[in-house]
Amino acid sequence: MAMTNETGFSNPAAASHEPDSAASRPRAQASIGQLISGMALDTRNLVTSELALAKMEITTAINEVKAGAISLVGGVAVLPLVNAGLNVIG
Repeated sequence: MAMTNETGFSNPAAASHEPDSAASRPRAQASIGQLISGMALDTRNLVTSELALAKMEITTAINEVKAGAISLVGGVAVLPLVNAGLNVIG
């Protein structure tokens, strides 16, 4: 970044000797408080998302167990009928 002197002309040599002060830093830099606040918000959002995902995974697992149990009960209920049919045929 070139600095201008009192005449308004650019002085590239002055740019290399600029002190690192608050005035020379970009205004886009956040304060420590803003960074911590942003981290807290990000952490809250992450935890909320992870809890929602865990709930969804648990619900899916429960539904799969229910479907398996229904299939098992159905199979056990049909088994005597199949066995009876085989006894009639054989």
